[in-house]
Amino acid sequence: MKIILKHILRNIKEKKMRSLIIVFSLIIVSMIATICISMKDEIGEKFTETLRSVFGKSDIIITQSDEDKNIKISDIKIEEDKVEMFSDIQSPVAIKYEDDYKYVLLEGFEIEKALESNLLKDKNIKNLKENEVVISKKTAEIFDYNIGDIAIVYLENGSQKELKIAYIVENKGLLSSEANFCYFITTKETASNILKYDQNDFSCIYIDVKEDQNINDVYHKMQEDNKDLKIETEKIVDEEMLEEATESILQLFLIIFVIVFIMIFFVITGISKLMINERIPVIGTFRSMGATKRKMNLILILENVVYGIIGGSIGAILGGLFKNNISNLFFISNEIEIVSTKSFVEPKYIISVIIFTIILQLIMSISAIIKTSRKPIKDIIFNKQDEKYKKSKVKIVIGFISIIIATVLYLQNQDAEFSKSIIALVLMILGIALEVPLILSIFSVILKQIGKIFKMPVFELASCNISNSKTLVNSCEIITITLSLMIIIYVFTTSLAIMFNSFERVFTTDCLVKNLSKDASEYEYIKDIKGVKDISYLYSENTNKKINGEDAYFSMLPNNDPDKIFDFFKGIELDKEQYKNIKEDEIILDDQVMKKYNLHIGDTIQFEIENENHTNTQKIEFKIIGGCDSTYYNTSRQCGIINFEKYKDLFGNIPYFILVKTDLEAEEMANILKDKINDFGVTVQTVKDYIDEQKQSNMSLLSMIFVLIGIGIILSFIGIVNNQIIGYMQRKRELAVLYSTAMSKKQLKRLLLVETFLSFGIAVTTATGIGYVLSKILEQLLNGMYLSMQLEYNFTDIAGLVIGILIIMLFTTLSPRRKIKKMNVVDEIKYE
Repeated sequence: MKIILKHILRNIKEKKMRSLIIVFSLIIVSMIATICISMKDEIGEKFTETLRSVFGKSDIIITQSDEDKNIKISDIKIEEDKVEMFSDIQSPVAIKYEDDYKYVLLEGFEIEKALESNLLKDKNIKNLKENEVVISKKTAEIFDYNIGDIAIVYLENGSQKELKIAYIVENKGLLSSEANFCYFITTKETASNILKYDQNDFSCIYIDVKEDQNINDVYHKMQEDNKDLKIETEKIVDEEMLEEATESILQLFLIIFVIVFIMIFFVITGISKLMINERIPVIGTFRSMGATKRKMNLILILENVVYGIIGGSIGAILGGLFKNNISNLFFISNEIEIVSTKSFVEPKYIISVIIFTIILQLIMSISAIIKTSRKPIKDIIFNKQDEKYKKSKVKIVIGFISIIIATVLYLQNQDAEFSKSIIALVLMILGIALEVPLILSIFSVILKQIGKIFKMPVFELASCNISNSKTLVNSCEIITITLSLMIIIYVFTTSLAIMFNSFERVFTTDCLVKNLSKDASEYEYIKDIKGVKDISYLYSENTNKKINGEDAYFSMLPNNDPDKIFDFFKGIELDKEQYKNIKEDEIILDDQVMKKYNLHIGDTIQFEIENENHTNTQKIEFKIIGGCDSTYYNTSRQCGIINFEKYKDLFGNIPYFILVKTDLEAEEMANILKDKINDFGVTVQTVKDYIDEQKQSNMSLLSMIFVLIGIGIILSFIGIVNNQIIGYMQRKRELAVLYSTAMSKKQLKRLLLVETFLSFGIAVTTATGIGYVLSKILEQLLNGMYLSMQLEYNFTDIAGLVIGILIIMLFTTLSPRRKIKKMNVVDEIKYE
């Protein structure tokens, strides 16, 4: 065994570059595999720890409802033996700022309990006294406060109160959530005296469940026991919401993995063939000295196992190192610092990835190993290689069956199920790859006749060779599949860019206010703020609902402000008259939803809607009176529009956005709104900033996809070069005979160039058509991920891409053409 391992390591070192390419390819595959299987845990941990960095140990928060502010702490039923809890009281107050006023949130805590819970971080503030206040460094900078300064707060009733700045602390814990507003932290007694509350009053109750495994039980029991109270109960970490969010991310990584895997599969297969072909003389020597087929196969298999171990181990380690940075792409926060997780991957994942990589490498090389072992020992010793491609009827039949199954899955998958779409995509790619030899044969017959008609012998010979050369057939498979995948990635990214550009036309307004928590009537004062030209409210209720008995994430909008809303918002295409006249039992439904559930205008659709505390479910039926296209508002297109009065009965009157038009510069107006709006927790943005934020969140991820796909393309190019080298090695005797009997080296070079041009031209032409087919499957796949978008297949742009790739691929003939120039004819034909 020691001798075998020594020989294996010597083989690996002998061709360093090709060994590195195999290992690098396996690293890429195993790295993506590691990220795929560990990303769910990674995002869950990052999301949870980030929320913990703000809310500390709190598991559940109870807040007063806008409908009833008079509920006392003693009114709420809580299993006190299972929890630790404390409360706060809060209210907006005004502070003099420059020549005007700016609102801040005065919040009184039970300080010691807030510190124990890690809601507040700085332990020095435990001695906070009456009429003293804690502020963050950010707030101190805005108001130019120093420790010891006196801040005067103004209340709505016209009274005022002096507070001493006792501590200036870091923006950590609750204070890290300061975005468009500032906190003034006091003791609960101080806040109660200023705001005229008593100790039994509360704004929020923070609850830490003693045993984490009891969080859900305590939460549901609390909801049930207090269902008659108008309070809002929320878990800090909502596992269901997190599960839904990570599912789409994992689906995206699965698509990336499939695409890169397919590209790399053909590359490693080609390189493995090349390396085994180069070792045939060594294998012949060992076989002539008495080594058995079994032992030689074992050596080659162990060599590939070593590749798998090295590539899988490094890939798993790199996946662990990069998963933190990659998961950051799915988190957007301008204020709260996203917690970095440890670069740790569970041993079970690492072992699984290494085993997967070993098996993958063996699958990709076993065919070449078996074919080599079946050769007669004489052919092995003399390194006789057959370059003629033998078509397999079985593969062609399997290819047709794969294409048919993929087509049936695509046509029948009206619900856009992700699993069916991904299977259809893989089967279509597999089927096309298996049909490439047949496609080349058909073109070969046609081109051969053209060569005869125009009396072009080199062209005619090249036409024959494109369907008979193993090298050309294998290279065409790589080009067809790789370019097809390149095309659908190109189509996806250009379509996404078009969609983002369209977003800029959706909001015909200047600023927007989001994360609202009050009734629309309480925001009417915004109209009177200096610089505001007009406002409109955009409503949207986005939650899980049951549609005709099936779970779905659905957005409901009302037909509010029909005479004005379309001057602010153009995100949904519909009949404006229908929109204006929706009755309480009617709905305008997105065309995609009607298609998914096989519904038509005039049909009835049933929704099951839970109340805010998930304690009661209401079944409601609507008659469909029209369709709409909400692509530019909601990319999932899971959307419907109902009567405004019915919407308020179901979901209340809290807007999703306030859309603001102004005569000022948008940035200036946004800054004014930040100072004047007294609803704390809202976010004010210019429309441009909002759109740029959406772009940034997606483009960072797309950049990562481009890098991975780019690596796959480079490796594919290397794979084709290796195929050309294999082809030269396998047919150099044939070329030597042609040179010695009928052709010059110049003609041989021309033959290789024409063969490559014809075969690669056929491959890129086929890939262009297949790319269109795959783009349709990808469109369905994206619909299954609730990313409904029309993929724009621009044949002119695609033609430019294809021609560019063809020119690049022609450079792969340089190595074999150079070898022809150096070919020793006598050495090559002496075997014959």
